[in-house]
Amino acid sequence: MSRVKNLFRISLLNMYLQVILVSFLLNPRIGSDGLEENIIEKGNVRLQKEAMT
Repeated sequence: MSRVKNLFRISLLNMYLQVILVSFLLNPRIGSDGLEENIIEKGNVRLQKEAMT
């Protein structure tokens, strides 16, 4: 039973870290150099190209 609880805690922690990472990447106000914005723009352009083909 404790093994199941540990797995559950680990998966919750993973979800939490993923949410933090995604919100960090999607929030262009973090980081003054605009690196996150650049990553998002490149990703959007790639998605648009894939949608066109």
